[in-house]
Amino acid sequence: MRTKLVAWSLGIASLILALAGPGVGSSSAREAEVESIARRLVAGIGKGDWTDWERDASDDLLYTTECGRTLTKGDLRGIFRPPLPGQSRGLAMSVVAFRSQGDGAVLVYEIQEAPGGERYRVTDTYWRQGGRWRLVAASVTDRADWEADASTGADR
Repeated sequence: MRTKLVAWSLGIASLILALAGPGVGSSSAREAEVESIARRLVAGIGKGDWTDWERDASDDLLYTTECGRTLTKGDLRGIFRPPLPGQSRGLAMSVVAFRSQGDGAVLVYEIQEAPGGERYRVTDTYWRQGGRWRLVAASVTDRADWEADASTGADR
């Protein structure tokens, strides 16, 4: 009887895992999808291309700049500019942290302009809307401020 119960329990567990499928809804799958969107958005900034922002940013986006100004999607679109001719905006992105639960996700990453250029820490909040991840809020911090505070011993 005990052997049948164990076999039955293992069978049910196997069925549940099979129905879930590999990586479906897993944190790593969500992270890969959200990170891919963030990388497209960062690339769009570098190229001055609004296409991915139009598709992947929610219409009610709130975007807080490194200067503390909070913009709507329309405001951000109004100041979005391509690099000047002869200039390039090579941006490198590195992920710092990712958390998700249900239909929400937060991605923290750093952007470094060409070596020796500006560095920013970005915190993006995503919400799954209509089966797609959409950027609903972002906050940007200038890393130079952090480094200045660290050199003076200020706590940030």
